[in-house]
Amino acid sequence: MARTINYGSKEKEDMDNINEEKDIYDEDGIQKLRDEGQISDWEAGFMQGAAGGGEGAKCRNCGKIFTSDDKIVERKKDDKRYIFCSDKCGQQYFDKQERECEETFKGYKQ
Repeated sequence: MARTINYGSKEKEDMDNINEEKDIYDEDGIQKLRDEGQISDWEAGFMQGAAGGGEGAKCRNCGKIFTSDDKIVERKKDDKRYIFCSDKCGQQYFDKQERECEETFKGYKQ
């Protein structure tokens, strides 16, 4: 048996406010928590992983899963945030991306 619920103005206003609240798992929400000191770098990476199917909770290059003891290296490229376990992994990842791009467009050079 279906039931219809009629919300009063207070309940409707509360629901509208809930729908307008920022998602703490989006990039801005995570950054706000980091800026306020409410979460650490590794927690931010974990949250991004939770929002992105687990990709943010591990090194983008080698796949190492982050723990609370790990130092996180963060790099931005084209307004996208990448997380690595070390500077070396970050450099290797972007070097590989560049090589793959060059190979892809090798035949298109004028």
